[in-house]
Amino acid sequence: MKIAYATRYLLISCHNPEEPQFRGIREVAGRLERTKGFCHFTWTGGKQDLRRRRVLNWLLISGHGSADLARLGNNQTLFINHQDIQLPPRAALYLLGCYQGRSKLKKKWAQGNSIPESRVHGCPFETESALSTCLLLQLLKHGPQTIDYWYREWLKANRQLMPHFPLLRRLYSLSAGDPLLTFNMLKGLIDLDPVIDFLKIALEYPQALSELHGS
Repeated sequence: MKIAYATRYLLISCHNPEEPQFRGIREVAGRLERTKGFCHFTWTGGKQDLRRRRVLNWLLISGHGSADLARLGNNQTLFINHQDIQLPPRAALYLLGCYQGRSKLKKKWAQGNSIPESRVHGCPFETESALSTCLLLQLLKHGPQTIDYWYREWLKANRQLMPHFPLLRRLYSLSAGDPLLTFNMLKGLIDLDPVIDFLKIALEYPQALSELHGS
């Protein structure tokens, strides 16, 4: 797919469309496309040389992350590998998936994308797709230019809630995919204060986090 030269913020998703857990990400991505300078497309394979896109500020890639490989994908046959995309030297790369912030994987992403490692941002442990949806909602509300702040908050939320991911998913299932009910049940069981500013976006856009069964 050709990326317009005026693109400043680029989201590439590599998901199986039949996975409900990514429905919120797809929905919010569609809304973000109305933002000037923002572009989103679904990965279908191949290579993307974006080195001439001089105004590109950042690339965000969403998908399942491998614990041992520098790649994000749909956990079946389609992946974005670290060498599949070339970025302009001043662009930043944000990886929205599990494990890609591990040191050896960040180095590979930097090498593959021809950018300094300091411009590669990833999470070194497990992530939750509902929190990734919250990150995109924060960008929708505050603007794509705020990604650095909200990505750090996304990392903090995943770190804080990771020990409780099984509980979160169980409560979500018990609430029949109701994010507001899940939030209230979770709030009564664990301390959410350290990440409440990040999570409360779910209360403003509950439809984006509804019925993400399988997350």
